[in-house]
Amino acid sequence: MPLEKWKLLLNRISHHPINEAKLMGMGEPMLHPQFDEVCKAFKETYPDSFVIVATNCQYKLTEGSRFREKFENSLKYIDMLYFSIDGYKEHYERDRSPAKWSVLEKFLSDFKTIERSGCKVPVNYVVNAYNVYDIPKIEKLVEENNLDGIR
Repeated sequence: MPLEKWKLLLNRISHHPINEAKLMGMGEPMLHPQFDEVCKAFKETYPDSFVIVATNCQYKLTEGSRFREKFENSLKYIDMLYFSIDGYKEHYERDRSPAKWSVLEKFLSDFKTIERSGCKVPVNYVVNAYNVYDIPKIEKLVEENNLDGIR
């Protein structure tokens, strides 16, 4: 959705109380070219709402890139950004296909240097019969990457 259309929508619904919102839909929200502005507009309309965003962590946060700048700027307006990580290594790749574990590892490495602006960052873990025994490994991953637990 174009930013101007989003702002028009927010203006039309601004009289409704919204205490919590998940800004996501079909696909990866962080790939929207103006997602930082989408988040900002929402928080300006609903400053007391709790904003949640999910990410698949399958993109680069290269130091100095415009994408990293927009990602980091988005965190100023997000209260919780959860990482969707369902399983460890081959289980992760099976359950989140076409995601790659190596891309996730690089993302987590780059994320360590991101300014979080008070945004909580837990892992969202969908348990199934094949990944239930991976939970201790994911708990270790959470600890090593200074994330805010598993939900």
